[in-house]
Amino acid sequence: MEYVKLGNSDLRVSRICLGCMGFGDPTIGQHSWTIGEEPTREIIRRSLDLGVNFFDTAIAILAGMMIIPAVFAFSGGDPEHLKAGPSLMFVTMPKIFASMGFGRFIGVLFFTLVLFAALPSSIALTESAVST
Repeated sequence: MEYVKLGNSDLRVSRICLGCMGFGDPTIGQHSWTIGEEPTREIIRRSLDLGVNFFDTAIAILAGMMIIPAVFAFSGGDPEHLKAGPSLMFVTMPKIFASMGFGRFIGVLFFTLVLFAALPSSIALTESAVST
């Protein structure tokens, strides 16, 4: 494996990066390409065996850094609104958008992108019904 220096640091990372966006629990509707724990472990083990030491988890970190503080701020400490799922998506997120400049536009864009992200998952769900 070939390694390069990461920026101005002394860290050396593999030239090959393993993108981790498709790892997770495929039963909770993340993406149609999400794979479960066991295949994920196999891929990570093989990557480590080959010398990969650079794993891209930026999407999960970015989402957490953006959404978690906003949810706590707009929930008012109410445990009912701190739950994940529909309450977060359809109660707290609209409150966040309403408080922002251009919030209506950003909210429409957000929910449009959520719709487009959900389409591949919904297509995958119908495959089993159509194939029988």
